[in-house]
Amino acid sequence: LRLDVNELIGETYVIKAEETTDPTEQHNDYLQAISYLQAEIALSPVTSVVTAQTGDTANNAHAHWELAEIYGALGMSAEEKQELNLYLAATQWHSDVYPWRIALAQKRLQTLKARQ
Repeated sequence: LRLDVNELIGETYVIKAEETTDPTEQHNDYLQAISYLQAEIALSPVTSVVTAQTGDTANNAHAHWELAEIYGALGMSAEEKQELNLYLAATQWHSDVYPWRIALAQKRLQTLKARQ
């Protein structure tokens, strides 16, 4: 149960997906990445106790950011929007090592909402 291991494996599948020209392989690589990133998030769940103690309603901003990117690449707008919202919730108290992504996530959410 080591944090970041599943995330790194998921990122490897994202790289594979971005480098392949076979649409089926790309889709399968993205699905593998999703499963590893979700496994990463599951290692540190947000429970009612956590929320009561910290105010956090989401965690692991990086995994949510990666998931939003994948869902965007797959054209899954609803899932992308959900992950962007979770990303923003996770960065509310803890920011991000790349703070420019917070503004980008807000802009992407506005764009997704405008498309509906």
